[in-house]
Amino acid sequence: MKNPVLLLGGSGAVGSRVARTLRRLQPDLPIVIAARNAEKAAAVAAQIGGPTTAASVDLSREDLGLEASASFSAVVTLLKDPWLNL
Repeated sequence: MKNPVLLLGGSGAVGSRVARTLRRLQPDLPIVIAARNAEKAAAVAAQIGGPTTAASVDLSREDLGLEASASFSAVVTLLKDPWLNL
């Protein structure tokens, strides 16, 4: 299985549109919708379907609160990060 694409800010207006476009163009692509609000991320993940999961991120942490073993094929930043941890 391919490593997923991480969409940071994937639950916002632009991020959810990017997620839907990726799903349409690449139906089998694993996607992780990452957002500060886990419920919004989960809702977008459910909407776009396919191999999509949701994750909560904490921009104030250097590791963003993601699992240390997490591996991604690409990272797309769709939000502002005042801490510059992205």
